[in-house]
Amino acid sequence: MEKLATSLHDILDPQPPPRNKPFVPISLKRSVLHDVARGLSFLHSHSPPIIHRDLSARNVLLNEGMVAKIADMGMARILPSL
Repeated sequence: MEKLATSLHDILDPQPPPRNKPFVPISLKRSVLHDVARGLSFLHSHSPPIIHRDLSARNVLLNEGMVAKIADMGMARILPSL
C-alpha cells in the first residue's frame, strides 16, 4: 500500500482559512491531468470496462512526488458486455 500525501482538492482549495490558494505551476497541472487520463484509460481498457462514476478533485490523490492516483472506487461499476 502506498501512502498518498494529499488530494488535488487540498492543493486547489486549502483549508482552514485564510484560503490563500497557492500557485500551482502549469507543469504540475499538466502532469496531474496526464496521470488522471492514464488512470481512466487503464480502467476503461478492461474488458468489460470499469467506470469510476465519482471522479472529483477529492478522489484524485497525490503522492510525495506529485504523481496523481485515482481513489475511492466505491461507486465504480463494471459495464455489462454487449
